[in-house]
Amino acid sequence: PEARRAFFAKLVHAVRRGGSVLIVSHHHSDHQTTVGRPQLPELFFSADELHAFLPSSEWTVRESGTRPRETRDPSGRVITINDALLFATRR
Repeated sequence: PEARRAFFAKLVHAVRRGGSVLIVSHHHSDHQTTVGRPQLPELFFSADELHAFLPSSEWTVRESGTRPRETRDPSGRVITINDALLFATRR
């Protein structure tokens, strides 16, 4: 988590006023499916966790949340997994 905090802090700092950032990641809930994600919880997060990196006085959040999508697991079954999404513009 410390490496993630440092990465996102640098990422949002690099965005100029009027610029936007789009972050999409696998959601924690994927671990409750049969999709076969790595058992590395630090690689997964929610949009709410990303908000911590965006001071509300400097950013306007345009889209935030979880987006479901279908895929196949290693056995070929169709399952639903989720992506975390945050799209924000710097004021």
